[in-house]
Amino acid sequence: YAVYLFSQNHEELVGVYASQLAPHLCVDLFVHIMEIRLMA
Repeated sequence: YAVYLFSQNHEELVGVYASQLAPHLCVDLFVHIMEIRLMA
């Protein structure tokens, strides 16, 4: 779901969604997004 939002260029929405869901997961999501950017 988060990856889908990212693919739609809703990075801020993903960040808010992750931070509201679980602050510690937000860091993991950020790292995951950075990995996607590096592979892109």
